[in-house]
Amino acid sequence: MMSEENLKIVSYNIHKGFSRFRRLKVHDLKQKILIWNPDILFLQEVQGLHTIHARKKMWPDAAQHEFLAGNDFPFKAYGPNRFYNHGHHGNAILSKYPILDMNNYDISTSKYEKRGALYCKIEHPIMPVNVLCVHLSLLAKDRKWQYIEIAKIIENYIKKDEPLIMAGDFNDWKNEANKYLVEKLGLDEIMSQYNNGKLLRSFPSEFPLLALDRVYSKNIIPHSASIIKDCSRISDHSPIKADFIIERNTK
Repeated sequence: MMSEENLKIVSYNIHKGFSRFRRLKVHDLKQKILIWNPDILFLQEVQGLHTIHARKKMWPDAAQHEFLAGNDFPFKAYGPNRFYNHGHHGNAILSKYPILDMNNYDISTSKYEKRGALYCKIEHPIMPVNVLCVHLSLLAKDRKWQYIEIAKIIENYIKKDEPLIMAGDFNDWKNEANKYLVEKLGLDEIMSQYNNGKLLRSFPSEFPLLALDRVYSKNIIPHSASIIKDCSRISDHSPIKADFIIERNTK
């Protein structure tokens, strides 16, 4: 016999909590997250600390990942990528399930564009699920090197038969990621599977032209994937979501 459960994820580049027009939207974002109700949330450009913005009247008292998690995501991880005099920002993973392990990998190619891959092992009731939240470079030559680094992380730290979900902002405007992640690593690119083979466009959020935000997976069954609309006033990216089925043989 097989037992199965659904797993719902959302990935979102939140633009440090500001809209394209620099209006603070982190409170609106928190309300949206409650509506989406994912099991795991992959966030990029999360403001962990900003002492200047902290003077603003509506700026949350806690770091953005802690504020957005609230009581709804009791388990969270934050991986800062870029540090500056007044703070830092990076990737975050919010989970309704316990986090067994985490590591923040620096995949930056220069000191001018800091990027990271945040890894967590999630204790799902069926079996552990490995997740990677990534934010890659704007430059194609740098992304090629980052694909190699991501491959090393997957091959060295994740068991071949365990479920893996990788999501985030790949900045892949040249549509080259699949050559490395699908053809060489054997991952499944999820978003196009539910759009007649075409990548779903997520940037800019008001008039999406580029498919920058992606979900890749392995050893887990995808059930659906789509762009979440009506969020153009929150960030310059659109959020993306995917549902999976986790199966376990109960014999």
